[in-house]
Amino acid sequence: MPNAYSGESVDIYDLLVGGDEAAQKVAQKYLPYVRNKRVIDIGTGTGDVLRRWSNYAESVVAMDNSPDMLNEASKHALPHHVSLREADFLTSLRVHGSFDLALASRGSLMCVTSISEFTSAIKNVREVLRPGGVLIFEAYSFGVYTSLLQESEIPFNHNHLTGRMVLRRDRDILHVTTHVDESPAGSLDVTETVLFLGANHIINAVEAQGFSLDPIETTFSRGESAFDTYNFVVA
Repeated sequence: MPNAYSGESVDIYDLLVGGDEAAQKVAQKYLPYVRNKRVIDIGTGTGDVLRRWSNYAESVVAMDNSPDMLNEASKHALPHHVSLREADFLTSLRVHGSFDLALASRGSLMCVTSISEFTSAIKNVREVLRPGGVLIFEAYSFGVYTSLLQESEIPFNHNHLTGRMVLRRDRDILHVTTHVDESPAGSLDVTETVLFLGANHIINAVEAQGFSLDPIETTFSRGESAFDTYNFVVA
């Protein structure tokens, strides 16, 4: 079963995560933070969100560990101050200088298989942020997905896609399998495996790596979004 970040899944990834409207909504949330800032975009994917805010930043390094995703991102026009880079946040990010802001949308920082991997990822991000720098990331909403786990399957019909989503939880790991019946890429199954933690566990893990939570800018979904948004400042 292919994952959501490679092969033919990439062709429909933007539709799977909500299409243009969803990408614009995420980008709009970031605009107040990216203006005239040096930004590192972690897990940029196809760049559908990046393209909507990158004009406002001073510079951007957009990274992903999926060559297929980066290839798709490279097909779209990006400002000259944006560079795409293949990198894995579980190792040193290997970037020069320091950044004002690190962004990780749509749960990209949660694409790990243990709390220790998550801690390593946060540590590596911390190393490239300047003193007072900001980390903003989205995590799969614990409240929303805990409720969804009560359903055996969740049908969908949107953005020219039809199918169903099946969720399975194994301790701190959430498995999300999307069965697509009809799409521009045909019929296929895609899967995501992510770390699934409550807010207190996430906050404690991040703060242990030298960050301080900004409680005003941190928001938790009440069902209007699949993600909670965390805002931290380098302590």
